[in-house]
Amino acid sequence: MNLMLTGIIDEFMKNVAQRFSGMNADITAIVGDNVAQSDFPNAVILEHADLMDPQFFERSVKGAQYVLSENIIQQFKECEDVFLVNSDRFAYFPISVRERKVIYYNILSYWYNFLTSRKIDLIFFEATPHMGWDTVLYYAAKHCETRILILERTSIEDQMLLVDGVAQMESVPEGYLLSKTKRELVDLVGQDFYQTVFKDSYWLKRSKDINAGSKNSKGLRKRLRSLFDLTGEILNPGNYF
Repeated sequence: MNLMLTGIIDEFMKNVAQRFSGMNADITAIVGDNVAQSDFPNAVILEHADLMDPQFFERSVKGAQYVLSENIIQQFKECEDVFLVNSDRFAYFPISVRERKVIYYNILSYWYNFLTSRKIDLIFFEATPHMGWDTVLYYAAKHCETRILILERTSIEDQMLLVDGVAQMESVPEGYLLSKTKRELVDLVGQDFYQTVFKDSYWLKRSKDINAGSKNSKGLRKRLRSLFDLTGEILNPGNYF
């Protein structure tokens, strides 16, 4: 299997890449930060910083094998709409729609040529595509019928999901566990997972401590008086002019 990995930016994801390389997978391309070519000798290494630079794509598509036809552009209409909606945040100053379209067409041309000139069976996204270049890569992969896996982290410690797209996300019916007893829940998910999910978080413990301290009315009055004094200082223009 020829594999492309994105988001190889920290030790966790670098370990994931190493695990993949030790399995029955040929890593063809990697997007990351400071990834050593010697660790993945057969892979094309792409730096994140380059993919955030419009000039990188402008240079790369010169003399490209495949030229975007009107038909291809129309097939990526949804991709273009998504890119234009999100691309305002990619610059420190406003960019005209015309300029953003030029950037988009260069990115689309780059990934279209990249995927059609290589046999890539699966692309692994470290997170939901949202940086512009990876949004276009996602749609280009869908167009080329390349399999996709997206890593979705959860708020539960050490628990993650793998999904194969962003258009349809599985949802849990609201309140479906309300009729379950604790014993049934433990039997369903296991004792360790149950304790991980239902243990008090840091902020819940913190709020309980605050509420417990608030039972001391003298301390509460003192804190309220300090809050009102501080609010008065902030709202009084004379403190600043």
